[in-house]
Amino acid sequence: MFDVSRLTHGPLTGPRAILRVVQVFAKLSAHPEGQTLSQLCQSLSLPKTTLHTMLKVLESANYLSHDGGAYRLGAQAVALGATMAESSQRNFPDCAKGILQNLSQRSGETCFLAVLTPDGQDCKYVAVVETDNWLRFSVKVGSHKPAYATGSGRAMLAFMPQDEVQQLLQSFPFKPSPPRR
Repeated sequence: MFDVSRLTHGPLTGPRAILRVVQVFAKLSAHPEGQTLSQLCQSLSLPKTTLHTMLKVLESANYLSHDGGAYRLGAQAVALGATMAESSQRNFPDCAKGILQNLSQRSGETCFLAVLTPDGQDCKYVAVVETDNWLRFSVKVGSHKPAYATGSGRAMLAFMPQDEVQQLLQSFPFKPSPPRR
């Protein structure tokens, strides 16, 4: 799950409600079965009255739905997410190609961009610029490697909240790497 708190670098200034809305969306996107007001209050560390007012406003604008005591993302939030995903697919990872090409030329090495899969188990390579050197590292766009077994994966895991890393470590299906020749 995306942790919104990683976006802040120091004390927050200005209205916190904007960040709280994003935190609600992030929490509910990780729980498609929905979350009760109490669950959201506990996981987001927000006062019940503050959160209840915010949820009712988001519900009235169809960004949330409330059924059976649980809040879920509503039609407007889903449409917003789909629009953002569509536009990010046009821009990401293509927006990094120039930087990867420059880095590859300057270093003489293959450069790639990897992201963690949604479950955090693997690195997925989303952009690759190979060097012209005859001896080079090669990876295919779209391929996956266990996050714990790659430099990219380890770097991303190093910046995750400690509790998420501990959960992942317990769920990783650690497998020995094939021997190198």
